[in-house]
Amino acid sequence: MKIIATVLLVLIGIPMYSQEKNYEITIENRETKISKIVTVDSLDKTKIFLLAKEWIYKNYNSGDAVILTDDKETGRLVCKGNTQTLIYMNSFAKVDGGIFKYHLDVYCKDGKMKVVISDIIHKRGDMVQMRDDSRFADEFPSTWSTMAKKQSAKQWVLMKEQALNEFGYIIQQLTNAVKKGDPESNF
Repeated sequence: MKIIATVLLVLIGIPMYSQEKNYEITIENRETKISKIVTVDSLDKTKIFLLAKEWIYKNYNSGDAVILTDDKETGRLVCKGNTQTLIYMNSFAKVDGGIFKYHLDVYCKDGKMKVVISDIIHKRGDMVQMRDDSRFADEFPSTWSTMAKKQSAKQWVLMKEQALNEFGYIIQQLTNAVKKGDPESNF
C-alpha cells in the first residue's frame, strides 16, 4: 500500500508544465530516465543541435562548465546539471533539502530531438539524517538514517515532486526553444 501511495504522489507532479504529457519516465535497475522525443519537421540536425546548445548556454549560465560532450557531427550534447535547492519541511521550518545532480542528454537528427534526463543522484542538504548519493528511483533514500523515517519518507516524496516539476520545466523550455526556430548566434 505504501508503494502505491508513493507512486501516486510522485506521478501527481508530472503534468505540471503542459496540457499534453510532457515526458516519459522509465525506471530500470534503480536508474530513472525522464525523456521526451520532439518532432520538428522543418529543421535539420545541425539547426536543432545549435538551438539546443544555445538554450543550454542561456539557461545554465555557463555552457562550457556544464557541457561534457559537444558533438555536432553526431548531433549529441551531454550536460551535467543541478536542480534548485529542494525544500525539506522539518516540523514547521523549511530546511535545505539538498539538490539532485543529473545528466541532460540531447540527441539530434533531421526533424527530431530526444531529450533524456538521467543519472539523478541526491546530494544532501542541512538535515542530519541525510547522506549523499541516494538515487531518484529509491522509495526511501538508501543512504539516509532511519531516524524519523516516517517524516523523512514523506519529505523524500515531496522533494522528488519538486525535482520532477523542475525536470518537466527544463524539457518544456528546451522543446519550446527548438520549436521556435532561429538561433540568435552560431556556435
